[in-house]
Amino acid sequence: MVRHGAGMGLLVAGLLIFAGLSAAEEPQERTIRGQIIDPSTYLREGKPQAVAAQTFEAIDGGQSPVLLEEGTGNLYLILGESPGQDPAAAVYDYLNESVGVTGKVYERGGMRGVVITGAVESTAEEALEEAPAEPAP
Repeated sequence: MVRHGAGMGLLVAGLLIFAGLSAAEEPQERTIRGQIIDPSTYLREGKPQAVAAQTFEAIDGGQSPVLLEEGTGNLYLILGESPGQDPAAAVYDYLNESVGVTGKVYERGGMRGVVITGAVESTAEEALEEAPAEPAP
C-alpha cells in the first residue's frame, strides 16, 4: 500500500514531467546554418555530401531532405507547413549547399524538424566574402 505522502510525490513528479513535455511541444523560431542533404546517404555512408546527381535522384524519388547543422551535427527533417505539402520544394535549389534556414523548430522523441518560415539563403557567398583577399603579386 502506498502511503499518502508518497502518492502525492508521484503525482507532483508526473505533473512536472507532463509540464515539461508540454513546454517542449511549442515550436521555437530559429535560424539554423547547415547543409541540405540526402539523409539516407549520410546515415549509411557517414558522408554529408553525396554526388549531386545522387542527391537530386533521391529527393526526386521521394526522399525528404534534411538540414545537417553546422557545428553540432544535428539533423533536422525539412517539414511541410501543412499535410500534403512537398517539404523539398523550399530547399530543392539548395541541395548539397551550405545555407541559412529560418523556421519553426520542433523536437519530439529525439527527432528534430523545421518548418521553413523565412528565406533559405546560401551561405557559400558569405564564406567567400569572409575569406581574406590574396595579396597582389
